[in-house]
Amino acid sequence: MPTITITATAAVLSDQVGWAARLLPARPAIPVLAGLRLDISTDRVRVTSTDYEVWASADVEADTEGEGVAVLPGRLMAGLLAKLPPLQMVTITIGPDRARITCGPTRATLLTLPAEDYPTPPPAPAAVGRADAAELAGAVDQVVVAASTDPTLAALTGVHTTLAEDGIVMCASDRYRVARQSVAWEPVLDQEDGADPVLLVPAAALSQAAKAMTGTVSIATATDDTGRLDQLSLSDDTRRLSTRLLDGDFPRTDSFLERARQDAQLRVTVEAAHLAAAVDRVKLFAAADTPIRVAITDEGLEVRAGHDGDAGSEDVPAQVDGEGLQVAFNAPFLLTGLASARTMRMRVAVSATDRPVLFTPDADGDGYQYLVMPIRLGSASA
Repeated sequence: MPTITITATAAVLSDQVGWAARLLPARPAIPVLAGLRLDISTDRVRVTSTDYEVWASADVEADTEGEGVAVLPGRLMAGLLAKLPPLQMVTITIGPDRARITCGPTRATLLTLPAEDYPTPPPAPAAVGRADAAELAGAVDQVVVAASTDPTLAALTGVHTTLAEDGIVMCASDRYRVARQSVAWEPVLDQEDGADPVLLVPAAALSQAAKAMTGTVSIATATDDTGRLDQLSLSDDTRRLSTRLLDGDFPRTDSFLERARQDAQLRVTVEAAHLAAAVDRVKLFAAADTPIRVAITDEGLEVRAGHDGDAGSEDVPAQVDGEGLQVAFNAPFLLTGLASARTMRMRVAVSATDRPVLFTPDADGDGYQYLVMPIRLGSASA
């Protein structure tokens, strides 16, 4: 391979190379996947990483001499670029078996990896719509908090995503919680059978993609040889992340959410920050794996934890409609719901001490829903 030269500022290189490197596999299936593939063309470098399931690419505008493909050690290169002065120019000179990186007085040599062993990146799938990057990222962040991290429950590690004409509806559940949110988009779908496409997207990949995009996000899907949807791609002007979809049956969460709303015997409106602060303080008195208890009365809420010794409680003002009762919660689950709603006031719908409790923002036009299963008081300290 003839010598290739890339020149760009450290900040530009570090930003794009660093993002692609964050998606490098921890245990690559083959050694070359520990590297970043550089596709060098006139005034542009495309940086790619993959673990076969997820593909990430980032484009860098640069002065280039020569064209070709090279693979460099990903984490080492990203780590070095991150420590260089951001406004200084970096030159990467790539030869047949090694690359030389220079920036002011800094010089480094990296051995290249065999480019012929690196898999060929898949073609970009066809776009099915567009969405605002900030709105999409916000909605994804609200939903992925409820996704499972247990790899033995593969379907629950995903986000159930419906590409409906009037919005993208996303839902996640780990069996103990459900989080649901929708976001507006501009679809360009050809739905001959009238059915909305439904995807089960790995939550981690979806979160990484949504956070990385700016401006307008192009949403694309691809099918396998049988015509079944098997890939989702999100991209903006310089970045793209494509992921394989998950298989498996996702629970019918809509029925749980609707039942919690309809069966509510008690409705509470409370300042989210006040309740979160009280839970955060009182949970210090909860022993490991024991819940905090929330007593709902006509006068508001009382958050309690501990018994027969160290104990804490705090009153929280709230508007209460219905007869009072006591509900026990896993404190981290409750705090996550209050934080992810991103609202000043929360509506809480309670039907019974052992039935799911629904949290929604007290704000018109915000469709976020967070359902959490309380802990049975009979199985916890009362």
